[in-house]
Amino acid sequence: MRSVCPKLTDSALLTIYRAVVVAKLIYASSAYAGFTTANDRQQIQTFILHCKQAGFCASELDNIDKICISADNQLFIKI
Repeated sequence: MRSVCPKLTDSALLTIYRAVVVAKLIYASSAYAGFTTANDRQQIQTFILHCKQAGFCASELDNIDKICISADNQLFIKI
């Protein structure tokens, strides 16, 4: 993986990506996921793929459908 900033380590970059980008993707996903089209989900998945190729996120990050299902499960467990 390459770092964007020389002082930013790969592990820090992965942590920031998960804390910012993935958090924004799953925020209120329970409310909007049912209204998205296959094209919408494909665009989000393409964005995630580009981030993986650029080295901004871990290659084992799930696709958007699995991320939303996981967020739903965590929400229902807390309820």
